[in-house]
Amino acid sequence: MTAGPQIFTVSASSQVDADHRGQVIVSGSYGGEYNAFHAGKWGLRGVVLNDAGVGKDNAGIRGLAYLEEIGLAAATADVNTCHIADGEHMLAHGIISHVNRFAAALGCKIGDTIRATAERMRHAPVAAG
Repeated sequence: MTAGPQIFTVSASSQVDADHRGQVIVSGSYGGEYNAFHAGKWGLRGVVLNDAGVGKDNAGIRGLAYLEEIGLAAATADVNTCHIADGEHMLAHGIISHVNRFAAALGCKIGDTIRATAERMRHAPVAAG
């Protein structure tokens, strides 16, 4: 018997599927809109992506606003604290660089560990996707 929503790690958000519905995902994908779409379409409680150094025109965090539009708590990991494309390493070592308003409402903030953020996201409602 599971103790409520779980935290899963994937190397890329394209690996999220129907089996993850209602869970929290830590994905090694960068936080762009395309990767946010892959994570956001499955009815998750929360997702953490990698900021990939943020990049030109905020490309590495642009997905946070997209996920906010569908009501999904989302955050990005500072690429300087963990490996990109490695959800396990992000969960173990990453530090939050950006959060959307749904993640902030759960108490997630810049400077938190990825693990603490993912734990808070377990209490979020399931986003419609």
